[in-house]
Amino acid sequence: MGRTLVFGTVALVIVALAAALVLPIGAPGATSTTSTTVASSTSTSSSTITTYTTVSTYSTTSYSTTTYTTINHENTSVDSQHGLQLRLSLNANEMVGEGGSILVNASEFNSQSGPNNVTKSDQWLVQTTLGACPNVYVQPFGVAVYAGYYTSQNVSQGAQLQIFPITACPMFLRLVTGYEFQPSSDLATVLPGSGTTPMTGSVDINSTYAALGQSTPLLPGTYTVVAADEWGAIAFLYFQLVGGIATPSPQTAG
Repeated sequence: MGRTLVFGTVALVIVALAAALVLPIGAPGATSTTSTTVASSTSTSSSTITTYTTVSTYSTTSYSTTTYTTINHENTSVDSQHGLQLRLSLNANEMVGEGGSILVNASEFNSQSGPNNVTKSDQWLVQTTLGACPNVYVQPFGVAVYAGYYTSQNVSQGAQLQIFPITACPMFLRLVTGYEFQPSSDLATVLPGSGTTPMTGSVDINSTYAALGQSTPLLPGTYTVVAADEWGAIAFLYFQLVGGIATPSPQTAG
């Protein structure tokens, strides 16, 4: 008699699943810093002044579910004479649209560790001011703005924008013979006199300027911000105006 053998085979299948997904996520408030040092020389009738300029850009990035915004804060410092340092900073390197603004800060800093008595001078390479009436300010430095990209080589060819409102200035004259700076500070006594005065100033640059007696919109493009002091130091920073009135950008001089 015949026999039929039936063998049932049971197969056990083991499946291992592993998944790893790594996504780069920018942490809110992440900050990066870059610095560039540039050497330049300035010649006067009696001497040659070599300045070393350090420009630092701080990029601050913020995140939310709907927006992504980057604001760059720019700073530069230039060695002046007598142990002084001219400092210039912008709170942003971009002005967006009509109605935007850039805050400019400038200061004169005593880099020496002791008191620094500096005689008044008149070696301006660029005549600058901190307001519409320059004769009322005792700070030995100021700010100017140019449409286009300028450096120390071609800034003399540029025309300054009238960034301050046109106003009648008082007849005011103060005798200033020098400045006595506190150690490692931007505080100084204006001589002759007593008490200390901050050797700092702020200028708000908005998207319009005064021209021919009326407010005129700035054109999209590159703008040069200059700080200069009366001892021949000069510092440069730049910002872009984007958006606003759709007209051609200012031409670069030089």
